[in-house]
Amino acid sequence: MIRLQANDGTLYQGHVLDVLPRLPAESVHCVVTSPPYWGLRKYDIPDVDFPAGEFVPMAGLPPVVFPAWRGQLGLEPDPLMYTGHLVQVFREVRRVLHKDGTVWVNLGDTYCTQGGPRVDYLEKSGLSGGKATLAVAAAQARASGGNGLKPKNLLGLPWRVALALQADGWWLRSEVIWHKPNPMPSSVKDRPTPAHEQLFLLSRSARYFYDGTAIQEPAAACTAHDATGPGYAAPGQAPHTGSRPKRKQKVPGGWDTGPGAHGAFHRDGRGEPEYRAVKQRTVRPCDDRGGGQGSGAMEYPLYTRNKRSVWTIPTFPFPSAHFATFPPALVTPCILAGASERGVCAACGAPWERVTEDQFTPQQDVSRERGVRAEGQTAPETHWEGTPRGTTRRTTTGFRPSCACAAGLAPAVVLDPFGGSGTVAAVARELGRRWISVELGAGYCEMHKDRLPKQVQARLEAGA
Repeated sequence: MIRLQANDGTLYQGHVLDVLPRLPAESVHCVVTSPPYWGLRKYDIPDVDFPAGEFVPMAGLPPVVFPAWRGQLGLEPDPLMYTGHLVQVFREVRRVLHKDGTVWVNLGDTYCTQGGPRVDYLEKSGLSGGKATLAVAAAQARASGGNGLKPKNLLGLPWRVALALQADGWWLRSEVIWHKPNPMPSSVKDRPTPAHEQLFLLSRSARYFYDGTAIQEPAAACTAHDATGPGYAAPGQAPHTGSRPKRKQKVPGGWDTGPGAHGAFHRDGRGEPEYRAVKQRTVRPCDDRGGGQGSGAMEYPLYTRNKRSVWTIPTFPFPSAHFATFPPALVTPCILAGASERGVCAACGAPWERVTEDQFTPQQDVSRERGVRAEGQTAPETHWEGTPRGTTRRTTTGFRPSCACAAGLAPAVVLDPFGGSGTVAAVARELGRRWISVELGAGYCEMHKDRLPKQVQARLEAGA
């Protein structure tokens, strides 16, 4: 194992099952990672040993026993062994994770495919000897159906791993859909082209730290921002700006009102759709904090809502030789929500919590002036009858400790056990958190160092 120490984090080069046992218990506050996908590619890293073990694939099912194996994570001969190896890794993750911590795991799915092309691809990847045998074995497992499935079946591997982790003691709290507006093109003709991946939120306790305020997204009152929402654009990006369109457009079957129009479709006497436009509002260019910028301020405050579970984020090109990098915009909300902005207790590691103040603005009833209801007529009953309608603007007034230690503050620590090219470390650094990254490949560790600022690189020290 090789350790590279920077002033704001640590990079370990070595097998994840060798590195994590050396870290102190409960020393990490948030984990963001994307393990190698099963049966996808052979990385330029050495083979490592995985011990024999067992795991429960889903609560209520009998355990699965798998033998010791030497190879590369993602090239196991079947998806059950791959799932078992990830369960082994996340058992060590649970030990180093603080009791209030969270884990965000990004995984992609794969299909059972025919063996010929897959074997050719792996053989052309420069494999030889035992490595080629392992790669071909993995390809043949896919061709034979992988765990009893026929070719062309979707394996459902992200959910297999999530359910196995749940059965192993983790709380499975949320499934986030990473929607890719620029997916990898596909030539298949008998199914849709995949344009999403799963991102799972897990915790080791029923109650845990989650700063939902830090990743709130614009409510319906402001759609000037894109789907990534305010406050966590990729490092170096300018604040989102935009305005609502004022003209509606004719489209087949009716009117396209656009994101800025307010109204409803009606049927005229001939049964044709007719759009009755009502008053619409315009958003001037605004920044992520709700203040004005450019030619003028917003016409009304920026209201927010709880973060939704579908995140539309384009894939992020990385110029170096790493095949799979997830975008900083996908990592940023995970760190903002899972690692306290203020920091943690230097004694026990408990995170400092955000203190907020909500300002509620009731919704103005304009139905009478629009002619929808006559004076004195009551509104129809709805499923939220009795709940006041309106919008809430939340502001941060400070932070407070979640423990009684009365000790000093320390930065929250973010861990990526499959560091790759160092995206999680780079984002954690930009957000003022400490980071720990574990990576097996020497070439990918060099990518980590290349992404460090020059003043940080000068403080790197190698050690055993």
